Amino acid sequence: MKASDAPRPPSPLATLLLVLSIICNILIPSVSGYSTTIQPQEEQCYGEKLDPNETLDISFDVIDNIKVTFTTWKLDTLQDTFIMSNADNVKVTCDAPGWYKYCFKNTFHASTIIINFRHRPEKESFRFKKLDNGVKQEKTKVDKALEAEINTLSTYIGDMITDFEFMVSRDISRFDSGALNKYLIYWSVVQSLALIGVFGWQVYYMTSLFKLRCIV
Repeated sequence: MKASDAPRPPSPLATLLLVLSIICNILIPSVSGYSTTIQPQEEQCYGEKLDPNETLDISFDVIDNIKVTFTTWKLDTLQDTFIMSNADNVKVTCDAPGWYKYCFKNTFHASTIIINFRHRPEKESFRFKKLDNGVKQEKTKVDKALEAEINTLSTYIGDMITDFEFMVSRDISRFDSGALNKYLIYWSVVQSLALIGVFGWQVYYMTSLFKLRCIV
């Protein structure tokens, strides 16, 4: 068997598809995150419904490490329960069931603040709008549109990964089938040559034997 007939590695297309599949798997968790921009002197609030002894765990990054004021409230009493500035991870354990609100406030007069959550807020989370008669739970149209876009993007990425995995497996299967067919052809040729050699040797042996007997 020649060196050129040795099995070749998967084609560059299979390697590229495999790399893209790995990248998409890495990127999918980041797509499920959440990013928000807080304008100067603006306060953005979100809420979550918690059960007794349940922990409100929030992780976020602030662009350029700008300090922000972080506050949590329990809605039924509107009592301030926790305040922290420039924190990237906040945990609050509730002592009673109910809706808890957490806020980010930009105290600057001209600079905007971008906050990237390391995990998307829960589905119960929403923006709050303060009214004269209390606090109203409101989910803005912008939030709904953004959520729809993120869900659509996640679906597309999932479909792309499925297609990539199928194409990679198909390319690898073709490579394996081609190599197997070559091995079968080579093995058949070797077997045929061996049988021809054995048959020729038997004919030569019998002919020599007959000649020997005639001489004797």
